[in-house]
Amino acid sequence: MDRTSGGSVARTSEVLDAARGRGFVGRDQEVAAVRRSLEGRSPVRVHLVHGPGGIGKSTLLDAVAREARTLGRSAVYLDAREL
Repeated sequence: MDRTSGGSVARTSEVLDAARGRGFVGRDQEVAAVRRSLEGRSPVRVHLVHGPGGIGKSTLLDAVAREARTLGRSAVYLDAREL
């Protein structure tokens, strides 16, 4: 059984999320820019993520969502194709 540092049993989603976080490399500048926005240290409130398929947009958004949760914020995925 996997346990969190506090001794409680970790949910499977938490274990998987932590593993994804450890495997994420690069894009430090992009994640830092969003973190500054989340912390209120930047006037930027909207970040546009775009590019061809397969370059890691979803992986970057997952990393940003982890940052948001770390700061006690909610993360919601909004795919413009669905609008």
